[in-house]
This record gives sequence, C-alpha cells and structure tokens, in this order.
Amino acid sequence: MCNSTIAAVGCAYILGKNVSDEEGFDEADSSMESSSSFLTTSDPEVFNPINFLLWLLWTLIVGGNILVMSVIIRDKELLLKPANIFILNLAASDLLVGIISMTFQNIWQLKEDWIFGELMCKCWTIVDFSAATQSAFAIVLISFDRLMLVSTGLKYKQYITIPKTCILVIVTWVISLLINAIPILLSDKLFGPWVNYSNECDFGVSYQLGYQWPMFVLSFIVPIVLVAFFNITVYNNIRQRARRFQGRSTSDFKKHRKAAVTLALIVGVFLICWVPYWINKFAQIINIDNLDNKVLSDALAYLLWSNSAINPFLYAVTNPRIRSGMLHILRKPLPKRWTANNRRQRGTLDYNLGETNMTKITRQDGD
Repeated sequence: MCNSTIAAVGCAYILGKNVSDEEGFDEADSSMESSSSFLTTSDPEVFNPINFLLWLLWTLIVGGNILVMSVIIRDKELLLKPANIFILNLAASDLLVGIISMTFQNIWQLKEDWIFGELMCKCWTIVDFSAATQSAFAIVLISFDRLMLVSTGLKYKQYITIPKTCILVIVTWVISLLINAIPILLSDKLFGPWVNYSNECDFGVSYQLGYQWPMFVLSFIVPIVLVAFFNITVYNNIRQRARRFQGRSTSDFKKHRKAAVTLALIVGVFLICWVPYWINKFAQIINIDNLDNKVLSDALAYLLWSNSAINPFLYAVTNPRIRSGMLHILRKPLPKRWTANNRRQRGTLDYNLGETNMTKITRQDGD
C-alpha cells in the first residue's frame, strides 16, 4: 500500500521501470511533481484552510475519543457491560489514529520531507496500519455483540462475559499488529531499503501484489462480509420480533430496536468513510500500470480517518449514559450558575446521582 508521499523509486518499481535507467527515473520523478499533495502548495489561500481543517479533524478525533474513554473508564457500571468494553476498544483504536496516524502525516505533509528517521518510520507505519485495521475489527466485534444481544435474549450474559470480551479484544489487537508489523519489519531484508529514511518513509513490500491482496482481504473484505452478515441477521431478528409484538409496546422489543439503530448508525458511517478508500486501493491493485492520483489518495485517507472523529458523537447520541457522562465532563469548566440553569431547562440530573431515570434506562437497554 503506497504511502501518501510515494517515493519516486517506489513508483518506478510499480511501473516496472529500471530505476538504474536515468531516463526512466527522471520520468517517474516528473510524474511525482505533477501529482503533488494537496498540502504541498505555496498558495496560502489553498494551504491555510486545508491545514486548518486537517488539524481541526485531529482535534475532534483526539478530544472526542479521550472524552468517550474517560466516561467509560470512570463509570464502574459502564465497565461492567461487555458492549461498553467493545466501544472502549473502538475509541482506543480511533485515538491512536488521531495521535499517531494524523499527527505524523500532517507534519510530513507540511514539511514535505520525512524528518523522523528510519526507526520512527517503521514504528509509525506499523501503528498507523494496525490502528486502522483494529478499527475495522472493532466494528465487527460491536456487530457481533449486537447479534448476540438480539439472538440469545436472557442468555446473553451467559455467552458474552467480561473475560470473553477482553479475550476477543486482545486477540484482534494481536492479529492487527502481526499482519502489519511482520511485512514492514521484513521489507528491507527482502527488498532492500526502498528510500532514504532521512527524507522519505516507504517500504518495498508495499508494492508487492502478494502483500496488497491479503491486506485488502483481511483489512476490508473480511470485516465487511462479517459486518454485513451480522447486520442482516440482526435486522431479520428485529423484523420477526416486530411482527410478533405488533400492536404492543414491550421493553424487550424497544431494547432490540435501539440496538439495531445504534449498530446501523455506526456501521453506516464506517462504510461511507472506508469504502471509497478501499475502492481506490482496489483500483490500484488491479491496474498498477498507472500511478495513483496522489491528491485523491490523500483525500480518501483523511476521509477514512474522519470516521474516528465521527464515532464519539455517535456514542453520545445513541447511548444515554455515555451522553450524560460526556455532558457532565464538558460542563465542569463552565460557571456553576450556567450549568445549574442548563440542567433545570433540560430537566437533566447529574450523571453521578444515585438511581436516576437515565440509570434505569441504561440498565434496561443493555448499554
């Protein structure tokens, strides 16, 4: 998988050119110049707004996911529910996307050279790819949890326990790290150093179809197929329950309907952000005779990362207790008079009060 700042040597490799041929190298180099990144422009009218938007996206990713993680970690009742462990897992991978992936990528775009050296290049690439892969796996785990919720009913707690949840999370992280770390660490031994690490960060393995295809399947096709299967099963179950309880309102049916809506929102945004990126990657895999459009590749990479900024807001909207906890934290810096008036206007009680209606709703819906 080509990085957003593709080395001329790597592009020449894709084209099947002999990089020792001076004419061929010059041709690849000129192609690189004609396909500059959307941040590497001297026009401040273009550079400044884009730079602002990218760092704003970084702020939303880092701030939003820290907020979600803080709410879940501080609330012992939330930590006792496996569904919230899966949400915590997704927030952790999203936070890594912001802190690691976007931070280094933004600096790289601004400097136009990789300034962090070989070790940081390898560590950054491994964490970047692993965090993205784990985000996809985390969506699968959330989908699986919702499937178990609607299919097992009262036996849900017997099948999905905290220890089993933690094992699933650890296993997916190990898989994500292994499938990304091993190829990157072996790349220089198999194909030689691909670039000068003093100004570039790229790996020869990224240009091998033997690497591209498995990553495409493991990081995208398998998660999409599993999520689609889990969702279809969930909605079929919801439809059957709707017919069974038609004309009656039950807390059980409301619980499962809410679970389906929550899942649809999270997965829907996931698909919107991820599908364009992987369609572009798939096009590069099957048609490697042409250089990828660098501007398009960068834009789609940031679209993929934007999923990590949207997810915290999905949690706040769809999970009452997480929403209450986030509002509680956000209101702390505000004057007490303002927060008291705001609570009275909204009829909202403090998140840490005893047995509130919000607590009852949370216990009923399994979140």
